[in-house]
Amino acid sequence: MRRTSLRMSHLLLLGLLLLLMACAEGSSPPTERIHLTPTPSSLSLASPTPASFGAPPLDCSVKAPPKTLDFTQFGMGSDTHFLGSSPVWIAASFLPNPIHVGTSPTWKIVVEVGPNYLHPVSLRIRDLSTGALAQWAAGYPPKGVTQTVVLDPGQQDPSPKGPVAYHGSPETGWNEWGVFPMFAHAGCYRLEVSWAEGQWQSSFAVGE
Repeated sequence: MRRTSLRMSHLLLLGLLLLLMACAEGSSPPTERIHLTPTPSSLSLASPTPASFGAPPLDCSVKAPPKTLDFTQFGMGSDTHFLGSSPVWIAASFLPNPIHVGTSPTWKIVVEVGPNYLHPVSLRIRDLSTGALAQWAAGYPPKGVTQTVVLDPGQQDPSPKGPVAYHGSPETGWNEWGVFPMFAHAGCYRLEVSWAEGQWQSSFAVGE
């Protein structure tokens, strides 16, 4: 009886050991915990910031247009003070010094030709640091299309394909255009105006 009890105990112990071994072999190795960060449904992307144009330089050799011309009234506009020399004049408000272009490199200049001058005049703007000529824009967005603007009172196109916008005749004997120079960077520039019988120049600073 005692031997039977011992034999059963041995069998139970052996069975328990086999069961433990089977459990050890069948168990899977422990896995590492992976922390997942929830992905937002939409990403907030920063809008690109345009590079700063730069402040107007302080060391430009400024040269004002040679003459001034004042009217009590000129056309239907508020501009009555002009800079330049006959026959090419620019409303003073469009030719300040310095010129602050803001975030756009394009500027607007209103040019008056007269009185009673019916031949072409040319405008160019030169970068004084490089000698390169600036381009003149047309359309929106502006596209550089020429380095020399020609204003011809004999060819007044109210719907031009180039960089010249003809405004009409503000006063008898006068013709007016809007033109749009483009500046590559902040710097010192020179406006060069010429016609068959003469020329004048003006230098100024340009910046943001």
